[in-house]
Amino acid sequence: FFQAEDGIRDIGVTGVQTCALPIFLLSGPDRVGKSTLAAELSELSGFPVKHHSAPDSRSSSIFEVYRNNLRDGESQIWDRSYVCAYILERFRKRTHDHIVEIMDLEFELSQKHKVIHLGVTKPWYWSAPLHLKELREESPDAAWWHIRDQYMARQAEHHFYTDEMVQFFQYWTMFPSFMVERSWSSLDVWSNIQSIDGMERPGFTTD
Repeated sequence: FFQAEDGIRDIGVTGVQTCALPIFLLSGPDRVGKSTLAAELSELSGFPVKHHSAPDSRSSSIFEVYRNNLRDGESQIWDRSYVCAYILERFRKRTHDHIVEIMDLEFELSQKHKVIHLGVTKPWYWSAPLHLKELREESPDAAWWHIRDQYMARQAEHHFYTDEMVQFFQYWTMFPSFMVERSWSSLDVWSNIQSIDGMERPGFTTD
């Protein structure tokens, strides 16, 4: 995707314009480099990064913040996409109820946006030292057993998230997706984004 004054120029079709605005959705476990990659892709694309945290318990939906982003009417990069909210709610609260809401959200996105999911993950040994450092900083006076138990909970979440993300990409989402290889630079990721021609896919409608 390339920014153009009156729309977005379609991949590989010089001069063809479409009103569909691209949104890149970055998902992955904690401490795997999502935010770093989002910032680098922002530099390459010129699209702003929308950072997301855990859902607000006062919101009408765990996906409300993502719908609010759509009102900006611009191309965007979502750091910690709705896939994160969905998987972590499942892991931490053992609920499956939000998949229908995701279907609704994806139908809404498909009306005005060209969406690509990017899965970002690393082996646990890569993330483990970052988690341990964070846990020690958060609870400097805690006994080792407390740090250990929190560490092991994060380890379980890391593996659950990775497996569920792959399944979501393969089974649930209507949008193109790919897993970011560990050896890829941000330029490699950007090249892979550009190689995806979503215009060959049929449009969706909720009518």
